[in-house]
Amino acid sequence: MQGRPPQIDFCIYKADKSIEIAVESKWLGNAQVGVGDIIWDLIRLELLAHDLNVKCFFVLAGPKKKVANFVRK
Repeated sequence: MQGRPPQIDFCIYKADKSIEIAVESKWLGNAQVGVGDIIWDLIRLELLAHDLNVKCFFVLAGPKKKVANFVRK
C-alpha cells in the first residue's frame, strides 16, 4: 500500500536551499485530531533534527477549551 509521501507543514530554508527550520502544526478545531497524527508529526521532525541537524518545532493550537481537553486525555 502506498500513500502520500511525508510532508512538513512549514520550512524555512537557508541560502543554499537546505532546511534550517521545520514546523509541524495541528489545529484542534472541528476536524478530529488523533494522538497518532501528532506522533507521526513528531517522528518526521525528529528525523529531520537527527539526520539533517534541522531546528524543529511542533505547534498545537486551537480554542483554549479544546486544547485543554485534548491534553488531559
